[in-house]
Amino acid sequence: EGQDPDRIEAELHQDSEQIIIAVKLEIT
Repeated sequence: EGQDPDRIEAELHQDSEQIIIAVKLEIT
């Protein structure tokens, strides 16, 4: 509650980027 939607979006984007990086490393 009372969280900044923009901050939540940024955190979600950061998490998805880390997941993409992890997947790329696993594929390589």
